[in-house]
Amino acid sequence: MSHGLARAWPLLLAAFRRDGHWLLRCSVLSAVAEHGDAVPEHLLELACLAVADADGTVRVGGAEILGRLVRECPPHSAEAAAARAELVALQQDADHRVVAAALNGLQG
Repeated sequence: MSHGLARAWPLLLAAFRRDGHWLLRCSVLSAVAEHGDAVPEHLLELACLAVADADGTVRVGGAEILGRLVRECPPHSAEAAAARAELVALQQDADHRVVAAALNGLQG
């Protein structure tokens, strides 16, 4: 993990938990998800927080990160299994965009 992301992770997570504004949350999701050195455990924690959000855009971002975990983690890892389970549950989401992101993530 890069020194920058390792140092920033507690602050990013705290900001995500503290501020419910969709733009801040989507920015944190994007910044962490696009970082090549993001730790799977951190991605899973952030994605689970995101899919529990009231905003559909934030939930889509969380579902996309879950899909990344399914694709990139070893198939029998705890992170891949947890991500897969979350994506299966998201297939019942009221927002069609979240359902589409979940289905896309499960196909990977």
